[in-house]
Amino acid sequence: MKKQRSHKERMLMATRTRKIRCGSGGFTLVEVMLVTFVLVLTALIFVATFSTSQISRMKAAHMSYATSLAQQKIEEMRAAGYASILITDPVENSLPELPTGTQIVTVTQYAPNIKKIEVTISWGGYRQVGGSITLVTLISDHS
Repeated sequence: MKKQRSHKERMLMATRTRKIRCGSGGFTLVEVMLVTFVLVLTALIFVATFSTSQISRMKAAHMSYATSLAQQKIEEMRAAGYASILITDPVENSLPELPTGTQIVTVTQYAPNIKKIEVTISWGGYRQVGGSITLVTLISDHS
């Protein structure tokens, strides 16, 4: 024979069952929204950092290449010798290797028997990638 429980005992059992069910499963809406906010914020920071690093990488690559081109031009003129370096107005050449790239070479008389060579390389580009670099050297007549 089955034991009959009192009304009070049945109410106590029902309350315990509800407490167990309510406390044991799932996340609240606030917790889900908070986790979603943190994940979205993290993703936005990652995207912004990635974009900035790409711009910096491109600018550094252009700067390095422009420096190399300017050094080559100076070495080419130095190898030609003092007598073959003519004093001229600035000469501008386009550089297809760089986006909207230009090279300006200026030769001036710095002092007696000393010429100043200035090579400026400029380039353009979208999103702050453009820039310019100027290298200057002095070449003297050793004769």
